[in-house]
Amino acid sequence: MGVAGAGKTTVGRALAAALDWPFYD
Repeated sequence: MGVAGAGKTTVGRALAAALDWPFYD
């Protein structure tokens, strides 16, 4: 499970958007 700032910016942002989570780059 990758949390925000795990390095996968695009995937992380898409996942955060899909799950309605805040995303911190």
